[in-house]
Amino acid sequence: MAERGKYKTRQQEVILGCLKKQKLRFLTVDQFMECLEKDNITVGYTTVYRALERLEEEGKVIKLPTKQDIVSQRKKY
Repeated sequence: MAERGKYKTRQQEVILGCLKKQKLRFLTVDQFMECLEKDNITVGYTTVYRALERLEEEGKVIKLPTKQDIVSQRKKY
């Protein structure tokens, strides 16, 4: 599979902004969605997941599965 090009999207920028606001804790995708809604930014869950995956590939975020996440298949970033 071809390697994706490195570029920043508006969604990546706003997701990184949410992380910076919450720098003392990890966030689930649901918590990212809440953060985005508070800033009146409308994006879908798929967009958030894709942006987080790309940011992880670039080394800007890390995934941290918890015990509960392993059972529910949810991950924290």
